Amino acid sequence: MPRDPGQTDRLIRRLRWDELDRSWLLRFAEFARDEDLSGLGLAERPLRTGDPSAALLAGAARARARVVARRPMVLAGLGLLDVVFAAYGGRCHAKPLAYD
Repeated sequence: MPRDPGQTDRLIRRLRWDELDRSWLLRFAEFARDEDLSGLGLAERPLRTGDPSAALLAGAARARARVVARRPMVLAGLGLLDVVFAAYGGRCHAKPLAYD
């Protein structure tokens, strides 16, 4: 079967974040959250669920984090931050100082 000459270009080009379906990404992030917090997808669920690290911060109304690279690196996936934050309740915000 002859190949479409533009097929390779369409498959290999870099996608932009605005070309992705945000609702699908949110569902994907929710699956990852549920796997992490409650063992979703495991044949046998864990006896203890939840995030033990977050439990240490119970009651903290505000927190701040700074992520700093130790050496030059490629940064990718910043467009997912808001999606992941939405999956966990949407009360987090990021202010990137670098961009992918």
